[in-house]
Amino acid sequence: MAKTRKQKEALVKDLSERLGKMKAAVLVNYRGISVPQIQELRKKLKEKDADFAIAKNRLFKIALKEKQLECPEEIFKGPLAISFGYKDEVAPSKIIKDFSKENELPEILGGFFEGKYVEKDVIEELAKLPSHEELLARFVYVINAPVSGFVNVLRGNMTGLINALNQIKEGK
Repeated sequence: MAKTRKQKEALVKDLSERLGKMKAAVLVNYRGISVPQIQELRKKLKEKDADFAIAKNRLFKIALKEKQLECPEEIFKGPLAISFGYKDEVAPSKIIKDFSKENELPEILGGFFEGKYVEKDVIEELAKLPSHEELLARFVYVINAPVSGFVNVLRGNMTGLINALNQIKEGK
């Protein structure tokens, strides 16, 4: 059923708002994905404060224009869906990439990162980066490692002293 002008304006407004508050977005061709697969993908994205929107190409172009974002015309040559990431810049690309490995769909077309359009290969490189939680864990490990090493050195010296005292005690 055809949408009214007001419905289309509301969709453009919604897309514009999402574009305005996103940290990153991944553009995909969703041809061939079943509804249950889309629901599964949406669920995974929602866990990382991201979402997945299917948009008519023409309406998405209008929303891009409103936000003064540019995108190559070849992106609009098929069914288009957008995964918006609001807190973590890497999460949408990582989730989409993992999902496409499992299901061989969707096809990543490109995306937006730091307010600019980036090609497919940049999105795929972003997907390889560690998540925010992984980076924090590595940071804590790096900070904790010298302290742990120092404790082990002290423990080794204390153990050596105790062994020496025990040998002296047994020798008498």
